Amino acid sequence: MQRCPSCNARLNDEWNCHRCGANLGLLMYINRQAEDHYRLAVSAFITGDAKSMLFHAKRACALRQTPERLGLLACAAILSYDFDLGVSIIGRLSEDRTKLRDTTG
Repeated sequence: MQRCPSCNARLNDEWNCHRCGANLGLLMYINRQAEDHYRLAVSAFITGDAKSMLFHAKRACALRQTPERLGLLACAAILSYDFDLGVSIIGRLSEDRTKLRDTTG
């Protein structure tokens, strides 16, 4: 998280926004948990543990979705033979990319 969701001020590692005083502790905790699950999913991929990879990729996306995390989840789903989930996520990523391209010209 680089900006305060309340006032859009640039953030440092403080628990409260320096501009508006918003308590960011819970958001920072959630972001940290999402990043931890993302790293665990990548580690599971490296060791070939598709079941663990899928679990951690799902948790990472449930806590905070990013294109990178969705891509990892799609990969984990396909490696776990959950082709419906993998294809649906890939389709969603493609749609998002198309929408972004259309809005930016």
